[in-house]
Amino acid sequence: MFRKQLEDVTPPDLEAGHVDIVTDRLRLSPVGPEHRDAVVVALSDEDVARNLAQVPFPYTADHFDAFLEEFSKNSVCGEMCLAISDWKTGVFLGLIGLRSGNPHPEIGYWLAKTYWGKGIMKEAAAALLDHVFAISDEPVIYSGHFVDNPRSGKVLSFLGFRETGNSKVHSLARGEDVDHRDMELTREAYFGIGTEADGGRKRARTRGNSYAMDY
Repeated sequence: MFRKQLEDVTPPDLEAGHVDIVTDRLRLSPVGPEHRDAVVVALSDEDVARNLAQVPFPYTADHFDAFLEEFSKNSVCGEMCLAISDWKTGVFLGLIGLRSGNPHPEIGYWLAKTYWGKGIMKEAAAALLDHVFAISDEPVIYSGHFVDNPRSGKVLSFLGFRETGNSKVHSLARGEDVDHRDMELTREAYFGIGTEADGGRKRARTRGNSYAMDY
């Protein structure tokens, strides 16, 4: 989900406490053992796993348990790993999270393949970013995507992220280094403070249509 584990990172300037975010269609709540089976099924799809840096393939329940234990032990104040679910049905859709970075935090996410192309991640990521920017002073959020995963690039561009460079990031599922597009989102771009091209204004104009989904 994230590019790598980072040492000597700067914790996000966020309040501690339980995070539970609800949107028109979604609920974002802390991931836990109750999500194990759904996560394993979703990440057993190679099309999902290959787009993530730290997810092995094949993916097992042991991998999930190790991830949950590592996150619980090593996460710092303000870090989040949230399950995305349909708030009407409770169906698990994917994960989204925020980890500390140096000098700024990084957002990462994935959806089960069944739910691709429905505007879900745009809605989930916008909700998390609204939360982060509202309760912290963070000026910049990092993210990025493998170059051969343009779907994720479209989500990030929609949110106002801009490319800052290219790098090589190791993919556990592929077993190799993969071309990666590094991106960042400023507070000004997210809220549309500045030029008409800024992501916030584009997002505001297209938000309703982008989130359209039939239950």
